[in-house]
Amino acid sequence: MSLIKKNSTTKFSDIGAKCGVYSFQFAMQNLEILAFEPNSDALLKMNNTINQNKNLKNKIKIFP
Repeated sequence: MSLIKKNSTTKFSDIGAKCGVYSFQFAMQNLEILAFEPNSDALLKMNNTINQNKNLKNKIKIFP
């Protein structure tokens, strides 16, 4: 987190996002997230979590 604050970062790319642990953590810090996850099972879990946390939906863009 200190690197984000130090560099005034506004976006985070999560390559191989899996279930989205880092995506959700950084989205809660008001970063725009670009999450890439080709595994359909992990993608389903990530989408379910986003649907349960509607406040994060506009902050995370998922790319299969």
